[in-house]
Amino acid sequence: MHDVDAPGPVQPKEPASGIASRDHGQGEQTEEEEVWTERRILKNLLLISFTFFILFTCYGGLSSLQSSLHIQEGMGVINQSILYGVLAFSCLSLPKLVINYLGHKWSLIVSMIGYILWMAANGYAVWATMVIASILVGLSASVLWTSQCAYFAIIAQKYAALRGESAETVNARFFGIFFAIFRLNGVASAVIQTTVLHQGQPENHTGPSDEEIAQCGLNDCPWNNMTNDNFESPPSHVLWTLVGIYIGVSIVGLIMAAIWVDPLPKSWTQTKKPSVGLKKELRQLLSAVVLNLRHLNQLLLIPITIYSGLEQTFYGSEYSRSYITCNLGMWMVSLITLPSSVVNALTAFSMGRLVKHTGVIPIFIAGMPVDVAMQLMLFLWKPHPDEIFLIILIPMLQGFTDGIWQTQINALYSCLFPTESEAAFGNYRLWESVGFIAAYAWSSHLCFSVKLLLTTVWFYFGSALLLVVLVKERNKTNVRITSLELEVETTKM
Repeated sequence: MHDVDAPGPVQPKEPASGIASRDHGQGEQTEEEEVWTERRILKNLLLISFTFFILFTCYGGLSSLQSSLHIQEGMGVINQSILYGVLAFSCLSLPKLVINYLGHKWSLIVSMIGYILWMAANGYAVWATMVIASILVGLSASVLWTSQCAYFAIIAQKYAALRGESAETVNARFFGIFFAIFRLNGVASAVIQTTVLHQGQPENHTGPSDEEIAQCGLNDCPWNNMTNDNFESPPSHVLWTLVGIYIGVSIVGLIMAAIWVDPLPKSWTQTKKPSVGLKKELRQLLSAVVLNLRHLNQLLLIPITIYSGLEQTFYGSEYSRSYITCNLGMWMVSLITLPSSVVNALTAFSMGRLVKHTGVIPIFIAGMPVDVAMQLMLFLWKPHPDEIFLIILIPMLQGFTDGIWQTQINALYSCLFPTESEAAFGNYRLWESVGFIAAYAWSSHLCFSVKLLLTTVWFYFGSALLLVVLVKERNKTNVRITSLELEVETTKM
């Protein structure tokens, strides 16, 4: 393992509650390290955040339409399952191997190319092109997200040392800023998709019949004989227009990152090309990810990490198909989910800053009742095209809870495993991918009501174990603070 050493023994400000920061000692700073001021760290944080915003405006827009766009033989959801299956296994070793060779910055940039090729494949969506593209973006995603999370974990440690703050607080703030910017991709994507896809709206469209509406929501099952023209795919020229715009915008983001994002100092990452053979290096890297499972906290976090993938797929794909597309049409998906993106961004930003004053436990607890309310509403409510406000409300509530899950779980991994960031985030992407795989695998085999039940049960299981981790770590913090106070009193005597 390549440990990530934070600079300087700094006395951090104590968080209101939560997890103890893991601070590490340092030697003398090199000239390369000294130029990394607070402003430079923030510059790279914002640049990477905007790069992801641009890339996922395009990728996320197309990804959210897979269950509606490529319905034939379940091609859309099956290829999403392939994508996340490849992502899950590649997380075990590929990210750290690529980071060892290319460094964090260039790992980000190279992996973006896989996403751009996947977008191009959607313009000619047949099984051969989509399977290959899904495998490619699965490999790319493991590297992209692990390098981004590890990059942030490193610069957060440095920023905390410079500011004299706790690593927990800075990690939560950095991921809050990142997800606040990142989640606005839904707004940009909604503007592009709604403008383009409205051109492909069927002529003389009258909306679904009462019989077709009755098959939406909880009653949406794969074996329903749907004649609803809301599911009709757009003409090829409209689809290519959308794909062309997304490819062009993504290339702009790639160039921006290549020019302006700074590579991390080598002394921070201790990254070097392996002197052993490739096969042996892969075994070592695989072992590092698997060895991270020796930590009890890592094991306890697995269920809520899986839920992170489940809930994103459930609300992003299943709800979009069964409630939005079924009632209002494919061309309305991005427009209906636009407020959700705004709420998500505001939540990510505000919670990332609020955690400094409250600690992580109240933040997590604030999201749990909202998740419960959404689940009850979906079990009891029968959607109708005239109830647009309620159709919009569910994604808005999910935007709030997802803003909490994404920022705080990422920050939690950073704080719990600061010296094993690549292995820890490899595990994070692995188990999150398991959630994506499960959701997409059962998508074309189960009714919406069953999917909702499975997602709800897993939410309660993951939340219970998450609370165990949070309480355990808070107690450690209290013990550490008490020990310091006793030491001070003893010194005075």
